[in-house]
Amino acid sequence: MKKKRLFLVLGLSAAICAIIAVVIAYAFQDYCGYCDKKAFYLSTSGYATALGVDQFTKEDFVATYGDPESMQRWYDPINPDRELVLHSYPSFDVLYLVTSGLDGVERLSFLQVVVLSSDIHFGVLNIGVGSSRTLVRAGYLFDEKMSREEIAYESHDFPEAEEGFYGDHWWRVLFNYDNAGKVESIAYTISPN
Repeated sequence: MKKKRLFLVLGLSAAICAIIAVVIAYAFQDYCGYCDKKAFYLSTSGYATALGVDQFTKEDFVATYGDPESMQRWYDPINPDRELVLHSYPSFDVLYLVTSGLDGVERLSFLQVVVLSSDIHFGVLNIGVGSSRTLVRAGYLFDEKMSREEIAYESHDFPEAEEGFYGDHWWRVLFNYDNAGKVESIAYTISPN
């Protein structure tokens, strides 16, 4: 009787451990698998092409558009060890994070581009500033929509975001609408987290 009970307890313990291991492995795979995510509506390179750059780097923006009209530099009030730089162009703003390598050289790492002008459009539906919420939702129908909590968490540097969709890998596209339901601004951003 004791042996039977011992085998039952051991078997039950092994089953519980196996279930926990499977749940942890699934969660880890889901988290790591995000880097292989592909956007349905438009790829990261599609956004870059629409903006006229090869990559989302300071060098590409300057090579294509010249020096920005204005530049602001500040420390993030929520994360004071995070220094940010905003380059403003006529149609969009580019936000960078200031980093320094082991060599001590300061670099600007791309965080996001915020499109403010109706001159720039994305994808086959030409979604841009002025597009309707309905058109945006139709265009991104097959891309995973972000929850309100995810938008709040991911949009630290674009707090006006009302709606967002997951793009390629760790990228997000966020939308802000006016009172008429028209796109007021679009942020294409790499997840800061």
